[in-house]
Amino acid sequence: MPFIEALRQLSFSLGKDNFCLIHVSLVPVLGVVGEQKTKPTQHSVRELRALGLTPDLLACRSAQPLIGSAKEKLSQFCHVPVENILNIHDVPNIWHVPLILRNQKAHEAIIKQLNLSRSAGPPELRDWTLMAESYDNLSTSVKIALVGKYTNLSDSYLSVVKALLHASVACSQKPSIQWVSASDLEDATAASVSR
Repeated sequence: MPFIEALRQLSFSLGKDNFCLIHVSLVPVLGVVGEQKTKPTQHSVRELRALGLTPDLLACRSAQPLIGSAKEKLSQFCHVPVENILNIHDVPNIWHVPLILRNQKAHEAIIKQLNLSRSAGPPELRDWTLMAESYDNLSTSVKIALVGKYTNLSDSYLSVVKALLHASVACSQKPSIQWVSASDLEDATAASVSR
């Protein structure tokens, strides 16, 4: 609640032309039919509005691209223009996300919201595109052993894994991480010391 209140006060003090609120929400797919459910997003937007914040854009996270009817429903019930509903669906690698947002003209929606059309140009993503494509085309891999105490919880080492991923891609290698439990090494070390 303190963060919501801080955003509400910031929005009020800066004014509508100097504030852009992007609400990120999950659009799950339930059942064998594969229907995209918009109700969770509708409810979260309603809660946000009740707290004094109105989203200018919706960033909808989903496994597959949003179908047109889901976007229309979100627009109607969340009072956000269809062109301001962005879909961030699963992609082969994280570097494709800015490209997806560019293709959906997210930058134009933000520029329009903040009245920056005179000072902002189109995004320059040539190098970014090359990086995304180079990762997609990596064929050789490098094995990396990662020793840790909580190897069964890989999210515990997410920043290390991401750093290794970036370093490997910079060397044109695809990382293959082999998890090694620190306790396994302690048992082996203790046995060799006691001999």
